[in-house]
Amino acid sequence: MKITVVIFTGVLILASCREQHVKKLTGLEGKPIPEFEIVGPDISTRVSTKNVTPGKAALLFSFEPWCPYSRAQTKDLIEHIKMFKDIEIYMFCNAPFPKFQKFVDEYKLRKYKNIHPGVITDFTFYKYINTAKIPLIAVYDNNQNLKEVVVGNTDVDVIKRIASN
Repeated sequence: MKITVVIFTGVLILASCREQHVKKLTGLEGKPIPEFEIVGPDISTRVSTKNVTPGKAALLFSFEPWCPYSRAQTKDLIEHIKMFKDIEIYMFCNAPFPKFQKFVDEYKLRKYKNIHPGVITDFTFYKYINTAKIPLIAVYDNNQNLKEVVVGNTDVDVIKRIASN
């Protein structure tokens, strides 16, 4: 049974890697950021979304290291990180830890104070948002209420505009 779930999850994730950005209506717009933890790249650090700095917008960025569109989205965010200096970015995946750590090192994610990379240890976020498509960015406003969810590689100007409105 566990093998069937793992295989099904793997197929679902492979089929979910998207190139073009699509707005996803969740019915959760205006709701507060869900609480969940991610395990940081050093394995001993746990970061929780309940610790988002009050008054700051946040991005919950679900990615997978093997997905070319997740990689392109990460590259775009980093190249334009100054645009997001007042926004906390929680980047997470459910990849095996060595692949996640390689991704973190490749993109030098530890050097950005507002980027919190990690591995999600359960499917809480995916169940809450009701999708496993990647890349996915849930944009939360300064009150940590959901503004919009975008799926697929999304222009950074669009993400910034959503977060700023």
